[in-house]
Amino acid sequence: MVKNTKGGKKCKRTKAIREETTLNYKTEGQEYGIVVKLLGNCRLEVYCFDGTTRMCQIRGKMRKRVFINKDDIVIVSLRDYQDAKGDIVDKYSESQKRALIDNGTIPDTNSRNLQSLKDKDKDEDGDENISKSTKIDDNGYYWSKDVPVSDSDSDVEIDYDNI
Repeated sequence: MVKNTKGGKKCKRTKAIREETTLNYKTEGQEYGIVVKLLGNCRLEVYCFDGTTRMCQIRGKMRKRVFINKDDIVIVSLRDYQDAKGDIVDKYSESQKRALIDNGTIPDTNSRNLQSLKDKDKDEDGDENISKSTKIDDNGYYWSKDVPVSDSDSDVEIDYDNI
């Protein structure tokens, strides 16, 4: 009998935990992008860093092996005959994403999301549509107070005897 040199059940488990150490960069005909929306049936809406939003499809080699979520950084292979569509070629992990940002290859996505939210809230005139009670916090999320608090509410005295 041949001896099993690769290991058994435990070896197979640790293989899944290991993270890929090589960092793949884009080549000609490819673009970096961030996943905006999951459309289903292995299709995604991806905002590419060249300024266009494309409907992309996960390639067959990655299906049911690599799971892609919203706000993941991916490489999109562009199509010659359709500019609005593309194919997902690779997905970056969080450590690889940080390495790309540190290299200056891709912009920091947190600042891009905040800037895009600010751009959507402006009219053609440049006036902001955000009311005074609605604010944007550090993470780029909107929050507003349901009940407006004014200075005159603190001056109102409550008569506890009538309650």
